Amino acid sequence: MNKKIKELAEQAFESAHAENGNMPMMLEKFAELIVRECLNQLQELTPLKISNEEHQKLVDATHIAAVSIGVAKIKQHFGVKE
Repeated sequence: MNKKIKELAEQAFESAHAENGNMPMMLEKFAELIVRECLNQLQELTPLKISNEEHQKLVDATHIAAVSIGVAKIKQHFGVKE
């Protein structure tokens, strides 16, 4: 099993156990942690670097907008709240 997946599974188990939860609660928490980890990875993306400074500003702005829209869509799709 992937190290990160195992870590998230352990966190989900601990969280559900602390709340006297059951298997469905643990699975829900596990899914939530995976979605949040995916969102974090998306937010860590960096834009391409190009030599033209004016074009770089456009690339940076487009990148920020695209990542923001992607994060918002994923949160909405999975019902993730801040």
